[in-house]
Amino acid sequence: MAWNHSKWEKVRGVLVLRLCGIPNGDHDGEHWPRIVILDLSARQYRKFREDPLQFTIDHDLYPEQPIQLMCDCAKLPTGDGIKKPDPDSRWTVIILHGRPSSALCLAGPQSQRR
Repeated sequence: MAWNHSKWEKVRGVLVLRLCGIPNGDHDGEHWPRIVILDLSARQYRKFREDPLQFTIDHDLYPEQPIQLMCDCAKLPTGDGIKKPDPDSRWTVIILHGRPSSALCLAGPQSQRR
């Protein structure tokens, strides 16, 4: 199976990749699920963490149907023997928008302390 390369777009200063559940479909109507992948700087990620739901609204990530309910963003575990994220690391955030206007979220650093 070949990897599909999609185009990143910059939305209000944030790199966003949008995916839709139906190949070659647009993002209107009945095309679910809707997924965005964010490539955030450390500063942008800190802002995202403060209020993930408001971040999605402020950055117009789902303009056709804004999220109304969002769970806490899952992150890598912490503890003894687990490397901590580099404080300046970029972060990848994946947001899965489902019905009814709710979302799941997963975040991971792109680099760790050595």
